[in-house]
Amino acid sequence: MKLMLKRALPALALWLACAKPVQASITINWGSPVDSILRDSYGNTLGAGMHFQLGSFAGSFVPTFENIDLWQSNWRVFDEADYSAVDGYFTGTAEISSSGLSNSPDAVGSSSTFNFLGKDAYLWVFNSQTPELWTTQWTLVRDATWVFPDSSDFPVLPEDCCGSVLPKDWSLSDIGVGDTPVFGRTGSEEGGGTSYAESSSYDLQTYTLVPEISSVPAMMAVVLLAGCHRQRRRRASCDC
Repeated sequence: MKLMLKRALPALALWLACAKPVQASITINWGSPVDSILRDSYGNTLGAGMHFQLGSFAGSFVPTFENIDLWQSNWRVFDEADYSAVDGYFTGTAEISSSGLSNSPDAVGSSSTFNFLGKDAYLWVFNSQTPELWTTQWTLVRDATWVFPDSSDFPVLPEDCCGSVLPKDWSLSDIGVGDTPVFGRTGSEEGGGTSYAESSSYDLQTYTLVPEISSVPAMMAVVLLAGCHRQRRRRASCDC
């Protein structure tokens, strides 16, 4: 009897391991192919100081060109990629738990407790998240298939606790015609912002912020300059 019990203990331990609650997770691998053409608004290769983040936006917030000043406060980081400017690629990997949390060390602050389940996933490339005229270099884009897993994507536990779930693989090459960036350029698709050397051959290009002449501040500047010019002309005519 003792011998039978001794032999049964390992099997019993394995059964108990599968019977106890286990938090499932799904791996998301993301990035770009090697030798991708990654450029800034001037046509230069993106520098080593650029950030490549995968994430989503809080609540029902939808990013547009008109609300760029609110992106940073609503952005939630799922993961940040490693970037090689020499080899032209970025790559990242992180797991999402069945409760929607990211295990990435880059998911800090409000991102560490954010529930990503079922949320649209975006790629945000930036030098700084604070929008500034002339210096901002951004691309914000997503493919229609980039959606974080929802609760139905996770295995049923404990029955499937000893199985595996295939990872999701998201690549910059997924983005094609119709996947228009909110900001910047990917291939032939162009979003908001300004570029001085745009090309459809670029896999990804960051754009910058430049004030338009139609904007109120710009128009005020034009009016003031015109007024000063007229005033100088009047003074010149009086001196004569």
